[in-house]
Amino acid sequence: MNIDQIEMNMYSKQYPIHSAIQDQLEDIVLSRDFPWYYIPDATDLTANGNASFVHLLTNEYEVCSPYYNLFESTLACIAWHGGYPLEDIYRARLGLLYPSDVPHNKPHVDYDFMHTVAIYYVNESDGATHFFNDYHEVVHTEQPHKGKTIFFDGQQLHASSTPSKGVRVVLNVNLKSK
Repeated sequence: MNIDQIEMNMYSKQYPIHSAIQDQLEDIVLSRDFPWYYIPDATDLTANGNASFVHLLTNEYEVCSPYYNLFESTLACIAWHGGYPLEDIYRARLGLLYPSDVPHNKPHVDYDFMHTVAIYYVNESDGATHFFNDYHEVVHTEQPHKGKTIFFDGQQLHASSTPSKGVRVVLNVNLKSK
């Protein structure tokens, strides 16, 4: 896939999720009461990468978090803007990264089957999302901004990067028709 194809298959936009809801979601996930789960690698759950924290909201179309209802309206908006009904959210996962010396995490695809990925940036951060045409060459970089959502083909190699300070929190949504 060349850069023109990537730009045609991906777009970003500040969707009409009210700023009060954006602030509420950020406050929830950054509160002391919200449960985050440590994983040794932000990309593939092994111990050879950049550690991160996750919170799984849905997996394989099933709700698996007691906090799901706090995110349901935002997930519905994301699904709708991606052209899917809420029921087509295959997985929704929050990810939290701390600063590190790693320039970016491992390039990957979330799943081997056809799907659409939406990344919603929960907080203001400088940890960009990179897109690759192979496992080494970055062909596009998307800068995060609180409330911004990007959509792209799930077969597109991509990788998160860590912030220079603070934390980077995203809501990663995988959309696949049932």
